Amino acid sequence: YLLDSLVLTGLRGVKLEGSGSDVTRLLSTGKAYSFIQVGKEGATGSLSQKLSVKHSHFSRFRIESKSQATSIGLSISNCQDNIFEQIEINNFSTNLKIQFSWINTFSNLRLMNFKTYGVLLTGRGLNANQFNTCRATSPKSGTVAYKVEGNSINFNNCTAEGGGIGWEFGQCKLANLTACHSERGVIF
Repeated sequence: YLLDSLVLTGLRGVKLEGSGSDVTRLLSTGKAYSFIQVGKEGATGSLSQKLSVKHSHFSRFRIESKSQATSIGLSISNCQDNIFEQIEINNFSTNLKIQFSWINTFSNLRLMNFKTYGVLLTGRGLNANQFNTCRATSPKSGTVAYKVEGNSINFNNCTAEGGGIGWEFGQCKLANLTACHSERGVIF
């Protein structure tokens, strides 16, 4: 599917499921700053019930950019208690940006060929977001696979491959790396 952008706000209990990353491809035209926006970007940190996305499940598709114009592949903001799994994000400046979001689970993500960040977690109040069996890889030097600012972030069996830095922690409280691997180094 070729799309300018997709914005999802005010959802509860929604299931968005593809047929697998090799079959269901969402391709960016490069016309939007954020290709797929889940929740309201620019939230202040207090969870807005009207704009938040809660108790939803996103799985089994690929997000891809053929243009350098689109900066963020998947942007998640003001979201709570959602599951994102079996998603491949490819060829954006930042593949996955998460801000002001709580208790979300990210499993079996493939973050490929990012230009700056594979995952960028930013904003106060990031609490108990969980990453399981995620892989971030980019051949470009000067990149950061996982940039973490927030609280209580857990990484289990995640990898960082290619040039640049694996994990970079800034203004971060209680981040845990369990059975993770980085070819790229870690900065605390």
